[in-house]
Amino acid sequence: MVLIKLISHIRGDMVFIFFGLIFIYRGASLVCAVPYEEAFFYVWKKR
Repeated sequence: MVLIKLISHIRGDMVFIFFGLIFIYRGASLVCAVPYEEAFFYVWKKR
């Protein structure tokens, strides 16, 4: 996945900003946010 590759290149501060954006998307539509959250937990486990 391109998103995961992008996230792994971004620094910690940017990850937190992205995390905030995902919470906003989660409020807009839970169905779309679920895969993003799973991707984030996958990235966090890799760190």
